[in-house]
Amino acid sequence: MAYLEEVVAELDGITPAQLADRAQWPDALADLQVQGEELDRLIVEFGCDLGAVQQEVILGAAELQARGPVAQLLLDLLLGRTG
Repeated sequence: MAYLEEVVAELDGITPAQLADRAQWPDALADLQVQGEELDRLIVEFGCDLGAVQQEVILGAAELQARGPVAQLLLDLLLGRTG
């Protein structure tokens, strides 16, 4: 959950144009990408139930508030509010 909160916080300040161009990503956003890859690796390494992990992320995401359009889009996608 802390990781998801960090992602939303970082995305709150980024524009869609910046998100599309990784050269414009703030360092913290690039670091979050690395963290996400590490979390994926740990899920596999420890034999966690991916569905259970994803469900916990969705439950946590429902409690987050996004201030920027990119962060809001991320939350909407996670919660199935776009399509």
